[in-house]
Amino acid sequence: MSQNASFTRKVIYIVTIALLLMPMSCISQPATKSAADSKGSAGGLLAKMRSRNHLSEANLGEIDPASETMKLATLGLRGVATSVLWHRSTEAKKRQDWDVHRATLNQITKLQPHFASVWEFQAHNLAYNISAEFDDYRYRYLWIKKGIDFLIEGTRQNHIDGTLLHFTGWIVGQKIGIADEHVQFRRLFREDDEFHDLMEQQLGDINESRTPDGQCDNWLMSRLWYLKCYHMVETQGASMRNKAPLVYFGDGPMCRLNFAMAYEKENDPGEGEVPKYLWSKALEEYREFGNRSIRTTFGTYVKLNEYEDAMKRAEELQEKFDDFVPKGIKDKLKQEIVAEFPKEVRAAFAKPKEERSVEERDRVSQWNRRIRFSNVDVANACPSKIRREALELAAEVDDAKKHLMRVEGYRSQVNYPFWESRCMAEASDECVRARKHIYDAHLLYLQQKYEAADKLNEAGNAIPILDKDGNPVIDEETGEELVEKVDGAKEVYAKAWKEWEIVFEKHPLMLAGTIAEELAPRIVEYRNVLLETGERELPADFPLTQVLDIRNRNDGLPTALILREFYEALNEPSEGESKDGDADDSNKDSSTSSSESSEAKNSTEKESTSEESKKTRRKN
Repeated sequence: MSQNASFTRKVIYIVTIALLLMPMSCISQPATKSAADSKGSAGGLLAKMRSRNHLSEANLGEIDPASETMKLATLGLRGVATSVLWHRSTEAKKRQDWDVHRATLNQITKLQPHFASVWEFQAHNLAYNISAEFDDYRYRYLWIKKGIDFLIEGTRQNHIDGTLLHFTGWIVGQKIGIADEHVQFRRLFREDDEFHDLMEQQLGDINESRTPDGQCDNWLMSRLWYLKCYHMVETQGASMRNKAPLVYFGDGPMCRLNFAMAYEKENDPGEGEVPKYLWSKALEEYREFGNRSIRTTFGTYVKLNEYEDAMKRAEELQEKFDDFVPKGIKDKLKQEIVAEFPKEVRAAFAKPKEERSVEERDRVSQWNRRIRFSNVDVANACPSKIRREALELAAEVDDAKKHLMRVEGYRSQVNYPFWESRCMAEASDECVRARKHIYDAHLLYLQQKYEAADKLNEAGNAIPILDKDGNPVIDEETGEELVEKVDGAKEVYAKAWKEWEIVFEKHPLMLAGTIAEELAPRIVEYRNVLLETGERELPADFPLTQVLDIRNRNDGLPTALILREFYEALNEPSEGESKDGDADDSNKDSSTSSSESSEAKNSTEKESTSEESKKTRRKN
């Protein structure tokens, strides 16, 4: 009997298992792709859930057989193996065994292919930390490339992580473009066709990264990575992780601006049409960024270009509210607040303005700051029959003002008004002329400083006229060499300052610390030219006095106040001289010896003044 019962249980178990295998098979059925002779299938319930939540290997990234094999080989101890490899990579870095370090990183990524922080952290380690261990900039560039290669591999393994794409663009732009060795790095990048081919495989068409001379630029290549990142975020729901949307979407447009600035520094600004085109494109793209809806930390959305519209709306609503509430409501609220003030303050408020003493005026001004009430307070003080409508209107006004403050705050975070103004200014004709003049003046300054004996003769800004054979042309009448007067550094710098004055007048936001520090070295050169020609200081009517007050304090330039005081002291009459400048008739008849003595005294005073001005200049 017991044997029959045991056999029966076994049969029941087998049948139950068989019955359970059927729904499990349907639920876990894998997805299949369509072929030429068959139609694809979405798979079972689990396959559909993985696809919907982007959890399958195909959704997360490329399927790597080596990675899957290593995961199985760890027999469930993948976490332990990963910790051991992280420790090994750290030790290899301490020993500066870079080959072992790089190989260990590859093993870590095989075990954790979809842990995006691994790729980001180690790419930063390669491009920033390890590259700094080398003295030769070529080796530094090589390890920066390895960091970028590492990140590119990470983007293949993590299709839905927009942060890795964003960080790739960051390293291509920032690390190559603003490092101490950025001149060498940018040149190596332009010449690295093999690296360009690798990026073309990931980005597709890279022609938009080419400069006017046909070479790929790191800033424009960085922009393409950002654009790919933005496309994935907007169309595929790629994750931005902890990145703020304002900064996240602002880095791409800034690449255009950084390229325009770099191009101006590396090329002759005399090619006016090229810089104007580059800055116009930068302005166009930056305004597109300004028209993008940016999610704020408050859950609302703002556009950086809607500041004027937001301000106009807030003002119109405030006027509408003020017209709606009955007259005298605000005065009543003010009187209620003043009634709580101390007795002497209330007495000062009660007096007419013209009858208040100085002390009372100061007291009123100080306590006026405490008289504050909101639109909601005004609405609550309205009659009951209009109170509800007044409260709704007050809430609408407050919402408009909050929106305006958020727009203004987000604009200031990325310095949007300045960059928009700079793009417009740099694309103008006067700014192109200003940069051309200052570039030419700088070259003339260097020429006069280091090659004056070869380039200029004793006549100053005069160069000999040469014939087609390169020989000086001789004047037949005088027998002297013919010379041609040309503008020197002093004259060209003066032209540049006039153009810059026009630029700052038309675009006042352009006058900021970055521009002032950019112009400061050229103003120092101009000042040196003036001192070499016998002038004591910058002219009293120097057009860029505003720049002097915001420039780098270490450049030794005087402030506008010091410059004004210098010339005022220089023009003060000396002792014994009549204030009105008219000499007495008796002084005109003084003896020759007395006159000579006076001239000697004046000469001594001038020398003393000159020495004092030199000391003042050195001190400044």
